[in-house]
Amino acid sequence: MTTIVLVPGAWLGAWAWERVAPDLKSAGHTPIAVTLPGLAERAGELAPTTGLMAHVRDLLALADRHDLRDAVIVGHSYAGAVVGAAARRAPRRFRAQVYVDTMPMAEGQRLLDGFSPDGRAKLRDALVSVRGTRVWPMPDPLGAQAPVDGLSPADLSLLRERGTPHPAFTFEESLSGPIGDGPLPRHHAISCVGSDSPDAERTAFLAAHPDWTYDSLPTGHWPMLSTPRELAAQLDRIARG
Repeated sequence: MTTIVLVPGAWLGAWAWERVAPDLKSAGHTPIAVTLPGLAERAGELAPTTGLMAHVRDLLALADRHDLRDAVIVGHSYAGAVVGAAARRAPRRFRAQVYVDTMPMAEGQRLLDGFSPDGRAKLRDALVSVRGTRVWPMPDPLGAQAPVDGLSPADLSLLRERGTPHPAFTFEESLSGPIGDGPLPRHHAISCVGSDSPDAERTAFLAAHPDWTYDSLPTGHWPMLSTPRELAAQLDRIARG
């Protein structure tokens, strides 16, 4: 029915969607799980130039290779910046963009701009070098980076074992370059942070983003592992909309 491009967040590769993709395929869709340059099985491509725009260009090249039309593009966490930039540069390739516990980033900005001075200092202190490229290792414990609600000990071990260091330049580089012609694909948010007042959270989000649609999935930051079937069901519903 619909091609659904699944873009993982920092430290992750296409493997992160292994529990989600089968349900999408069973529903009749064509899932394409992405590994961005420098990560997972593409770790050998890591270089000092592996930045945000390299990831955006790689995603655009994938869209060209598959000659995507009317596809749904999904970004988790860090990938919100990549997905938003790709959707603006090739709007005719996609009809919907989905943000799983994340948001797009404005042109001219960089991900580090969203961190406090203390947060930037902590990231800087965590940097290590791999083959001459500055990277951030997978945090330990993971809960120091994002909520791990719903993850089993096996899930946490999987993230630690399969997560790869993330290139620092992706957080330091600003979005730049020409924007495509045509209307933007419609926006969907899937919030994964539990709230004592989910209805109020939804109302506040839609008041601030009236052109979006909104779903909640009350789990931790890694729903592709903690609630994969529920996430697949929401993506299926969006793809059919």
